[in-house]
Amino acid sequence: MIDMDVPIRMQYDISGQILGGWKVISYAGPSHNGSTWNCECIKCGNQQIYTKVRLLSLKTVCPCVKLAELRAKSHYDYDTYNEYLIAKMYSDIPSYHAEVNHALDLYSVDELIEAYTTDRIPELVDTMKGHLSAAARHSSRRKIKIFCVFLQKTDPKYIPSES
Repeated sequence: MIDMDVPIRMQYDISGQILGGWKVISYAGPSHNGSTWNCECIKCGNQQIYTKVRLLSLKTVCPCVKLAELRAKSHYDYDTYNEYLIAKMYSDIPSYHAEVNHALDLYSVDELIEAYTTDRIPELVDTMKGHLSAAARHSSRRKIKIFCVFLQKTDPKYIPSES
């Protein structure tokens, strides 16, 4: 039987359940999209508020999980490159990692370095992303060049020889 003194959304309490990597702690209140719930990531303890609908769709992912996925997919030392990007004060760092990983899915590190040293990065990016706008291709070229400079500064194998 439905208790009319308790909001209808609370009668379907999901507190204590684990949904999509989140432990539902308590009811947070109503929203225009339905009930909201206080949640805690089961891996890192990060706390967020999500709607019940979003939690039940299992499409909510904590940034710690996304970071772990990026690290697992990386073809290079993710943490060292991340520190380099932070030190250089680049913004939107995840896009740099995504761009480099996409390039490394298609080409070896040696091929990227060779393209960089022979000024063929634009050619390489046009092959990879010819369907994108000129601005997007320019951004991709820049991110791949920055990665090549990083390699040349940090990996003795890629330091250019003095000839």
